[in-house]
Amino acid sequence: MFAAFGCLGEAMEVFKSISLPNVYTWNSIISAHVDMGHFEKAVSLYMVMRESGVDPDGHIFVSVLKAYIGIGKLDQSLWVHLDIIKYGFETEIFVCSTLIDMYTKCGDLEKACQIFSKLPEQNVVTWSVLINAHSIHGYSDKALELFECMQSGGIEPNPFTCTSVLKACLHVEDVMRTHAHIVGHGLESNNFVSSSLVHMYAKCGSFGEAHVMFERLHEQGLLAWSALITNLCHCGHDHAALNVFTDMQCEGIEVNLAIYSCILKSCAELRAFREGFLIHSSLIENNIQLDAYAGSSLINMYSKCGDLRSAIAVFQSLPQQNVVTWSALISGFLQHGFTEEGFECFQQMKQQGVEPNEFTLVSILKACSDLSMLEEGRQIHVALIECGFEQDTFVSNAIIDLYVHCNQFEDACNVFNKLFKRDVVSWSTLMGGSIEHERGEMALQLYSEMLLDGVEPSMITFVTLLRACSSIAALDHGRHLHAQIVLYGLSVDVYISSALIDMYSRCSCLEDSHMVFHRLSKYDTGIWSAMITAYAQHSDYRMAFQYLNMMQRSGLEPDSVTFLCILSACSHSGLVQEGLQHLKAMRDTHHLLPNLEHFNSVVDLLGSSNLLDEARDLLETLPVGANIVGWISLLSSCKKHVNLDIGRECFDHIVTLDGGNVTCYVFMADIYRAHGMQQHAEEIEELRRISNGWKKPGRAFIEVNKEVHRFVVGDRQHPQSEAIYDKLKVLKAQMKSEETEMLVRSDIDQVSQNTEDQLCGHCEKLAVAFGLLHTPQGTTIRVSKNLRMCSFCHMDVKFISKAEKRDIIIVDGCLVHHFQDGICKCNMYDT
Repeated sequence: MFAAFGCLGEAMEVFKSISLPNVYTWNSIISAHVDMGHFEKAVSLYMVMRESGVDPDGHIFVSVLKAYIGIGKLDQSLWVHLDIIKYGFETEIFVCSTLIDMYTKCGDLEKACQIFSKLPEQNVVTWSVLINAHSIHGYSDKALELFECMQSGGIEPNPFTCTSVLKACLHVEDVMRTHAHIVGHGLESNNFVSSSLVHMYAKCGSFGEAHVMFERLHEQGLLAWSALITNLCHCGHDHAALNVFTDMQCEGIEVNLAIYSCILKSCAELRAFREGFLIHSSLIENNIQLDAYAGSSLINMYSKCGDLRSAIAVFQSLPQQNVVTWSALISGFLQHGFTEEGFECFQQMKQQGVEPNEFTLVSILKACSDLSMLEEGRQIHVALIECGFEQDTFVSNAIIDLYVHCNQFEDACNVFNKLFKRDVVSWSTLMGGSIEHERGEMALQLYSEMLLDGVEPSMITFVTLLRACSSIAALDHGRHLHAQIVLYGLSVDVYISSALIDMYSRCSCLEDSHMVFHRLSKYDTGIWSAMITAYAQHSDYRMAFQYLNMMQRSGLEPDSVTFLCILSACSHSGLVQEGLQHLKAMRDTHHLLPNLEHFNSVVDLLGSSNLLDEARDLLETLPVGANIVGWISLLSSCKKHVNLDIGRECFDHIVTLDGGNVTCYVFMADIYRAHGMQQHAEEIEELRRISNGWKKPGRAFIEVNKEVHRFVVGDRQHPQSEAIYDKLKVLKAQMKSEETEMLVRSDIDQVSQNTEDQLCGHCEKLAVAFGLLHTPQGTTIRVSKNLRMCSFCHMDVKFISKAEKRDIIIVDGCLVHHFQDGICKCNMYDT
């Protein structure tokens, strides 16, 4: 009686007053301690009982086994099993059911199955315990198999059996089969079983069936409502979750914190600020105290809805701030681009003695990545290893991303190679890093390895791979990826379609870009901008402007990216007045503020058209501060138009902003040489060496027979180098014999030295020569280059296209150059 009322102290006093307690008295006091969670004390009482000479019965064994289940220490419970055998209870079903339960909860399913198989009779309880154990430990197929065997043996399932086997269902077909058994045994009317059916149908994504089961319930209690709402949230059906939540409130069902937390996540995903605010108001009105889980959901909702001030207020109002709430606030800062504040928040969390978890550390790794804080990121990497997270895929993906963004690609590869289990994010992140570090061919190789590893590509994977194909003009690989995208049913996605348009454009296949565009049924500004960019890259301003007009007629307004594409098209085509008109329309008609990238495009437009004074005046009056990109662009134009005075001004500005920027030294030295000022050029070269500035090496890529070949400046490492240079010598001789000035101006016999003194080098000519040697006569040669093509190489390839009767396409960092019969469609160096 005392135990039933929770008065364990009084119960013990009564027990101690008994001079010779028997087995029933011992069972009462031991079971009382188990029921109230005092497991260690229950075990010690059992030991005292054994020492006093009282023999246990089956009920005491059940109580002691439950105590060991509570403690969770299998190794300490083995001697109880020996006592059960000693006293002859190993065949008692009610004892063995608990024994099986103990072994399964301690993770020893093999031992549990052995005990089960030795039972003289197996009833619904022992079957249910074994099925439940396999479900909990993830052995779904075995649990379903046991359920079938149980019924084959003539054992009728009970509600606990049904809910246990439902947990094992991974697919809707499994749920439907189990549902049929439940109906056959007349258990569908059991509210607990039906609620479990609602949960499992919803969990497997069959919300229609879940809703039907929900409507059939005799009593739609909290469990069923919770099952429907939580699974809708987890599966991304946030609108539906909000609708069900509203119905639940209308029915007067009392909502618990778990449902509030879940529905707040849906509000966050939908950016449903009003609904989230009303839920918060309801929590305050009902005086519901927030726990860490609900508090973090509320912080997340306000952050994603753009109200960071309210997110901070919620955080500060919480009675206790733990790692979950700190992590939510740090994530909120990072979502809004306040990376420094997020890092400061992390420091405060540590100062208050709150230990970060893997989610906190991953968020901070993102902050380190954004701020290029490599050393801080390395320290967190070490801390993660010490905490045992080295093989955690989620954590390792963030570390790989950090090293990729901090220009430590080899470190990223090392982390990736040590990772035992790699998911699609691991592979895609390293592929993206390969592209950032100009190793597009490596990204394609990684994709092949990923497929062999049994990992399915995602949409992000395909977009990344299409970027790789664009960077190395790998048309064959791009077409193969396009076919796979169609097979995966992703060809209608505008994000992937934009990447396809760019890939085909950079491989000079505008017809294919056009085909991808016009097969879409839905368009956004991104897809229109992709087509505008495609024509801009091919110096076709007329078509770029036509697509802009078509976009506006379709009812879509251009955004900042669209105008950047249009300004780029004007710059490539030398259309100064049109470009300035578009810049004005951007501000006055479309109410968009130009940013630094837009102004830099205008600087490039003015500079390339020899309006150098106007370009300089624009840079000096910009309200956006230091702009090294704009000054380098103008310096490049000064080199093109051999303007010494403005060129020197640009050089001085750039050195002030970044003394280690090698490009400005190269351009300035070239300008001095063009003016015959060799000594000044040498002085600039000496300044470059003192500043420790090194030129970015030129790299060119060509795809032949579905294999990508890479060439660098003055490359003599390629197996075909001798044949390539022989081919170039033959072409040089042809040029001389026709009295051209093209190749005479650059000495191919000493290319490895001379290319080191030119910014762009001649790697593209090596790739072209390789293509001439290894592709059939008359076929198009496609080459990609990481830097702008220089005027010397441009002239050379013009001649080669005519002499060899080949279409030659060279994609550089600026344009697509299409050489045909001695003419390039870009007209870049014709003025």
